[in-house]
Amino acid sequence: ETRLFQKKSIIYNFYNARISYPESEQLIVTEGYFDAITLSINGYKSSVSTMGTSISIEQINRLWQISKEPLLCFDGDSAGKKAAIRIIELIFPILKPGYSMNFLFLPDSMDPDELVRKNGKEAIRDNIRLSINLIDLLWMSRMDGVNYETPEKRAQIETDILNVISTIKDSEVKKHYKYEIMNRLNAFWKSKSFESNKVFFKTSGSKNTIKKSLATKDIMAKKNSMDE
Repeated sequence: ETRLFQKKSIIYNFYNARISYPESEQLIVTEGYFDAITLSINGYKSSVSTMGTSISIEQINRLWQISKEPLLCFDGDSAGKKAAIRIIELIFPILKPGYSMNFLFLPDSMDPDELVRKNGKEAIRDNIRLSINLIDLLWMSRMDGVNYETPEKRAQIETDILNVISTIKDSEVKKHYKYEIMNRLNAFWKSKSFESNKVFFKTSGSKNTIKKSLATKDIMAKKNSMDE
């Protein structure tokens, strides 16, 4: 870090990517500059690097100068996933109509350089098809592996997600995020309630339970007739 070299404001290969970026392709953003070099020489000319797992608001705004929806490519390890989740809180306040980000997590904890060397340049294109958008990342980060069995837990999850959405400064983007998330949550809660009911009724109304109930009724009926 010097006054001339400040990583938080630098996008490696920015100039070349900007002049070669075709609208039909995605701007691929990697963590390391060697990854950007490998992608560039293998046909992905619009490839840049943030030079590390962290990304700054300055870098996001510079990426938006090239593409409205850059594709952030992370190594498929826990560090890459944590870095992507950190971006949620960073990017939400500056979201604006038409501008967002997509996310790609590579398999087997590989980075783009390793993936291309091992599986060829088409492996990148195949994986791009598996990328997710920002709202899906938010959903997965808050819903995967959580306990939502009680109303209190569900209220906590809903509050957490809505608190993140409330940081969006643009009113229109905020409105549509809230609308989409509430629709997803309502559908999700209903589906889980339905599954719980099926389990409950399957257990309480099982064949064995019904047979025992009928047998008990028969015994009671016979006993009453004998008493008479």
